[in-house]
Amino acid sequence: MAYRGGAPIRLADIATVEDGLADNRQLARYMGKPAVGIGVVKVSGSNAVAVANEVERRLEREIIPQLPAGMTLSVASNDASLIREIVAALEEHLLTGTLFTALVVWLFLLNLRSTLIVAMAIPVSLLGAVAVMYFAGFTFNTMTLLGLLLLIGVVVDDAIVVLENIYRHRVHLDSDPVSAALNGTREVEFAVMAASLTLVAIFAPVIFMGGIIGRFFQAFAVVVSAGVLVSLFVALTLTPMLCARHLRVTPSTGRVSSFLERGFHAMDTVYRVLLDRALRFRWTVVAITVAVVVGSGWFFAHLGGVSCRYRTRDVFW
Repeated sequence: MAYRGGAPIRLADIATVEDGLADNRQLARYMGKPAVGIGVVKVSGSNAVAVANEVERRLEREIIPQLPAGMTLSVASNDASLIREIVAALEEHLLTGTLFTALVVWLFLLNLRSTLIVAMAIPVSLLGAVAVMYFAGFTFNTMTLLGLLLLIGVVVDDAIVVLENIYRHRVHLDSDPVSAALNGTREVEFAVMAASLTLVAIFAPVIFMGGIIGRFFQAFAVVVSAGVLVSLFVALTLTPMLCARHLRVTPSTGRVSSFLERGFHAMDTVYRVLLDRALRFRWTVVAITVAVVVGSGWFFAHLGGVSCRYRTRDVFW
C-alpha cells in the first residue's frame, strides 16, 4: 500500500480496472473506430479485377441488405482500383503514343501516304504481340501493357528504314514502284535484321530468368521480343508491298518543307564532315572510345550509394 499525505493511494484513483478478456494482440480500426477486418485473397492465377468486381457485387446485392440494424460493412482497401487506374493510364498512353509517333513520322517524311504506310506497322505489330500473348496464356496486365507501350516507338524503326530507302530509289534511281520496292528493301534487309535481332538479344534472355523477378518480367520480355520480330516481318513484307502499290513521290513545297529540307541538308553536311574526320583519324576515335568505356567503369565502381535507415515500431492490426 502506497501513501501520500497520510492517505492511502487506491488503484481506483489512478486506473480503471475491469474483469475482461485477455490483452488485445490484434486490433483493427476503420475511420478511427474499432472494427472487424475481413480480407478476401485471390488464388494464384485468377483475375484480381474480376474477383474484386464479384465481391463488390455480392456485397451490394446479398450481404449488406441482410446486415442487422446498427451494423455497417464498407470496403477499406481494394487492390483492383489501383490496377484499373494503371490499365487506364497505359491504354491512354498506347493511344497517344501511337498518334504522336505518326505525327513525328509525318513531320520528317512530309508525305501523308508514307506516314500511313509506316503507321500501319504499329497496329499490325501490336496485334502480332497480342496473338503471342494469347497462345502463351498471358493476360492484359501491368507488365504486358508496359511491353506493348514500349513497342510503339520500336516497331516503326524497321518500317521507316525500309520506306526511306524505297523512297530514295523512287526519287533518284528507279521510277518503277515494284522494282524500287524490291531493290530498296534488299539493300537494307540485313541492317534491319541486325537492328531487330539486337533488341531481341536484349529482352529475350529475361524470359529465362528465375525467381520472383523472372516470373514478373517473363510476360514483359515475351511481348517485347515477339513484337520486335513481328515488326521485322512487317518491315520486310507489308511495308514494301504498300510502297509498291500506294507510295506516291511528289516534290515538297511550302515554307515549312523548305525549312525542314534546309535543316536536313545542314545535318547531312555536318554528318559527312564528322564521318570523314573519324575515318581519317580512326585510331584516335578507337582510343577515345576505349578511354570513355574504361573511364565509365571506373566511375561506376567508385560511385557511392545511398543508405537508408528505418525506425520500426510495433503496429497492431
